[in-house]
Amino acid sequence: MIRARTLLAFFTLLALPGIASAQRRIYGTLTCSNSAADEHRAPVAAKTGHVLTTMKQDCYWPEPMGLGEVQTRDAQDTFQSDVQGSHSDDTGSYLIHMVNGDQVTMKFTGTSAIDPSGETRALSGTWTFADGTGTLKGITGSGTYAGLPRAAGGLTYDFEGTYQLPSDIVAPPPLQPTPTQQMNPPSASDPK
Repeated sequence: MIRARTLLAFFTLLALPGIASAQRRIYGTLTCSNSAADEHRAPVAAKTGHVLTTMKQDCYWPEPMGLGEVQTRDAQDTFQSDVQGSHSDDTGSYLIHMVNGDQVTMKFTGTSAIDPSGETRALSGTWTFADGTGTLKGITGSGTYAGLPRAAGGLTYDFEGTYQLPSDIVAPPPLQPTPTQQMNPPSASDPK
């Protein structure tokens, strides 16, 4: 009986890399406009240069990400920044629209470098998929992003990471008993 448990554990561990390999790599480039659809700034009275901001921007994918069989079309970026001089801590989410009408929510957190005039010079951070609709329902994934300002205004972000759809998860086939296990069933005196 102990041998059978050992074999079961061994074959289960062998099956795990097959499950993990179902994660897919993704890359994409997102560009967000320089003008915000909705922006609010609140200076913090206790410290000069400390400002809390919230903003909503429209974005598009010059280099779309492919999720399953569908590519990204555009996105809406909603975020807040805690700006303290030349640095800000940023959190928010993208509502990403796919070409087939499905949507996925990507949450992010990161930091930005701010120049003396208050313009963003560089951004970086991490993201995770939080939710999806249609063929993207149940999507999971995470990765990193880095952003830079564009000469024409706005910002461009490069995203990379991995994701997995529920349909990517394939359960390993059930283990079949060996002929020895079938011929020698456990007896009441076998230790458990």
